[in-house]
Amino acid sequence: MRARRLLFLGLHQLTAYHWQGGTLHDEGHFTIGPEGYAEFAAYLRHHSGCTFMLLANVAEEGYQPETIPYLQGRDRQAVIERKLGQYFFGASLACAKSLGYEKNKRKDERLLLTALTNPAFFAPWLAAFAEAQVALAGVYSLAQLAPLLLRRLKIAEPRCLVLSVQDQSIRQSYLENGELHFSRLTPLQNSSQAGIAQAFASEAGKLQQYLTSQRLIGRDQALTAYVLAHAGTHKAIATSCIGTPQLNFVVIDSTDAARRTGLKTPPPNSFSDTLFLNLLFGGKLKAMPPKLVTDDGAHVVIRPLAYCGENDVAKFARGMEFPIIPCNLCGSQKNLQRQKIREMMADWDQRYPGRTESVFTALQNIVPSHLADNNLFDFKGLRVGNALDEMDGGDIVFDEPQLADKATLPSFGTFNLVSA
Repeated sequence: MRARRLLFLGLHQLTAYHWQGGTLHDEGHFTIGPEGYAEFAAYLRHHSGCTFMLLANVAEEGYQPETIPYLQGRDRQAVIERKLGQYFFGASLACAKSLGYEKNKRKDERLLLTALTNPAFFAPWLAAFAEAQVALAGVYSLAQLAPLLLRRLKIAEPRCLVLSVQDQSIRQSYLENGELHFSRLTPLQNSSQAGIAQAFASEAGKLQQYLTSQRLIGRDQALTAYVLAHAGTHKAIATSCIGTPQLNFVVIDSTDAARRTGLKTPPPNSFSDTLFLNLLFGGKLKAMPPKLVTDDGAHVVIRPLAYCGENDVAKFARGMEFPIIPCNLCGSQKNLQRQKIREMMADWDQRYPGRTESVFTALQNIVPSHLADNNLFDFKGLRVGNALDEMDGGDIVFDEPQLADKATLPSFGTFNLVSA
């Protein structure tokens, strides 16, 4: 497995980290300029066998809401690419985020088009990758990690702000129903505890006024500002960030947030670069099991048709003439992430028949020795001469080929990928 390294690109420098088991090891700082570019190129050549991910926190980032007709597959992608070209001409680093579907017969899709609008700023760094022929998994925006942070912390608000400090700047993001809609970055003039607290109060107030002027929120609508800060800054924040009926401040302790998101080395101050970097690697793979106990331990939930295909369940329901009961219970809303995953899987299955069944089959045949969870398999205890298939959770490296007259894949049941 390739070693994984993270790069944080801010306004003044690029910092390289080696991520290992929830710990980030600082490996170097590279200034913006010819000397820094040359040093970074040498660093890449030294780590040519690694895979890199680049997290950017820059001011030149554009956001544009857009609505397109209900489309799938290549037709949808073609429309999105055309829209990105219209709004962000010449910006090679651009993407579209689905915000759900309109509640009308056409089911128009709402998108947030975003782009890093200063390609020249990224060009020298990306050129170093091309020259060294090193794998770059992707370029990511720090602002777009704010929704993931709130989900991991189990914070749900219809509308809120998320404020944090990185690279001598204040990042302010506006979220609706857990999705990013707008973000901006302003320089931090005073990096003392009092200066950071005053900047939080000032910038949150300015952003609230902007959202009101753009009619994104009502003039008297209450808004919660979640402030990510180190414990040493909490007292100053309490003094400067005075809540009003329209704007309420809630402090998220950065050390507690680091612990809850799996970062073993919490930020030593309110600068939360490493916390957001860890979010890129801190995901979990979960599926909805056929039987589970609720979080409060009060009930056992049984899904008797979990191993049946969704189409088969629908046919059975129609055959039994079960009534359709309108509701807004968990899973029935149109704009949830699980609905987006379902649509993605349907599109994937249309282009590559049988792949979704393979995914579901894999969930029923987990081999811990071929994953990467140290809690499921004793990788440290593995030695030369050990037979993998005789160890708890182990299996042989290569399976014997099995030939059959026809495929015998089980029916596919819907499942959810959870990143919280």
